[in-house]
Amino acid sequence: MSDMTSLFGILRYTTNKSAGLYVLATLVVGVAVLYYVIQTAGPGLIQEHIPTAKKIHDEYDYIVVGAGSAGSVVASRLSEEKGAKVLLLEAGGHFADNAKFHLPISWLSLQHSPHDWEYYTEPQPEANFGMIDRKGYFPCG
Repeated sequence: MSDMTSLFGILRYTTNKSAGLYVLATLVVGVAVLYYVIQTAGPGLIQEHIPTAKKIHDEYDYIVVGAGSAGSVVASRLSEEKGAKVLLLEAGGHFADNAKFHLPISWLSLQHSPHDWEYYTEPQPEANFGMIDRKGYFPCG
C-alpha cells in the first residue's frame, strides 16, 4: 500500500500542514459526535426504520439460512415471486440492540465479547509466528 492510499499518507503529502491537521481534527470530531449520538439515542435511532415481520407463519416456501452477502441476495430474489413466503434466518439477536454494531470504530470492543464467536485458524506452519500455537484469531459474529 502506497503512502498516498492511507489517511496518514494523504496528510503527509498535503502542501499545507495546517490543512492536513484540520482534516484530521475534523475526522476525529465527526467520529466522536457520531459515536455520542448513537450511544445516547440507543436502539431507537435505528430500530424505527427496520421492517420486521408482522406475523410468523407456520409454513414457508423457502428458508434461507445466513443473511450474509449471498444469503440476503438469495432471499431478496426469492421474495420477488408473488405470494412466496421466505424466511431468512441469521444467528444472534436484533442488530439494533447494541449501538456498537453500527460504528466501525468500535470493532475492537466487540472482539472477545459475547457477540464474537471466537474463531481461530488451524495452526499455520508458515505464518502466525507470534501467535499461540501459530493459530490466528478470526473475529466473526
